[in-house]
Amino acid sequence: MSLIVFAFAIAGCSGDDNGIANEVTQTPVLIKKITEVIYSNGSQTSTIDFSYENSKLMSSTTTYSGVAPVYKTDFIYNGDKIDYLISYTDNVERSRNTYIYDNDNLIKIISNRVDQSQIKYSYTNRTLSSSESGYLMNDIYTVSGTKNFTFASGNLIEEQNYSSDFGTPVTSKTIYTFDEKNNPTKYMNKYLRYVFGTEGFSGMNKNNVLTRLSYYPSTTSTPSLFTYQMVYDANDFPTEIKQFSPEGTIISLTTIEYQ
Repeated sequence: MSLIVFAFAIAGCSGDDNGIANEVTQTPVLIKKITEVIYSNGSQTSTIDFSYENSKLMSSTTTYSGVAPVYKTDFIYNGDKIDYLISYTDNVERSRNTYIYDNDNLIKIISNRVDQSQIKYSYTNRTLSSSESGYLMNDIYTVSGTKNFTFASGNLIEEQNYSSDFGTPVTSKTIYTFDEKNNPTKYMNKYLRYVFGTEGFSGMNKNNVLTRLSYYPSTTSTPSLFTYQMVYDANDFPTEIKQFSPEGTIISLTTIEYQ
């Protein structure tokens, strides 16, 4: 049972030196549209359109090729912080996810679904160090997974996962390398960057992933190496990201348009 937030999976972020900070500029580079093709047993295309008011992201709308429903998320703010997210399918509200803070640190996201799915965040020296996924059913709280994070220079360089979602515990580890150019979400609200990611990039990072070394299980001596290729615009923001399998086959193509 997972907590569905925004359009994709929940991610983490860190504080200060290794953290996601709101960028201050008079000309922010904002994402207008993301089109992503996933190549698996054919291909499926998803499109996310973003709507802003005074450079503040107010909603996103997601559609999928060959699938009729339209998915929308509204972002409700309390000052600079996200208060909650409302998710709709064909304009019918499906869920709300509430953000809970300790001063400026996001410490929990709670769903109002029947299982009350939630994510808890922990910090060390103001840097995100771990997260815990769980759900509450019949007044019993069950942990379904945990993640441990290592950040450097604003990027997640190592992630260790433990999951028991499907009964049998599974461990995995991922090690990343990065370029030195701008992540597409550089000017997105930092609390939205906790939860935003696609196959091509994650909002939790300052830069863009070049390689992903996947250990599954975490003790394996033969990890799988995934690689990425980028096309950048004149401002060093990626407009195209390709992800390749260890065999060199394309896995995903992410195209990003900016305002």
